[in-house]
Amino acid sequence: MDILEKEVERKLKVSLERIGCLVLKFVSPGNAGVPDRIVILPGGGVLFVELKRPGGKLRPLQRIWRLRLQRLGARYFKVENSRDIDAVLAWAKKEGDANEVHTPQLSSRGD
Repeated sequence: MDILEKEVERKLKVSLERIGCLVLKFVSPGNAGVPDRIVILPGGGVLFVELKRPGGKLRPLQRIWRLRLQRLGARYFKVENSRDIDAVLAWAKKEGDANEVHTPQLSSRGD
C-alpha cells in the first residue's frame, strides 16, 4: 500500500512538535511553489519543508523556490518517507540544541 503525502506530513508534524518545534502550514497567495511547511526550532532556527508522497518529484516552480531559499542560506528539505523524516528530526535536534536561547517570560499582561 502506498503512503499518502498527507500521512508523511502528519508524521513529520507530530515528530517535530514532540521536540518543541512550531510547524506551520505555509500558504503564500501569489507565490506558487513555496514549500508546504515552515518549521521554527527551539532557539529560533527556521527550515522549510516540501512534502511529497514516496517517489514524488518537485515541480519546476518548487525547484525554483528550493534554489532561491538555499541561495539565501535557508535550510530546505524534501520529505517523502520515514528516512527523510528521521533526517529532518536529526538536523532539527542538532540545530535546536545548538541555537537554543533562553527568552524571558512575558508577564500575564503580555508586555
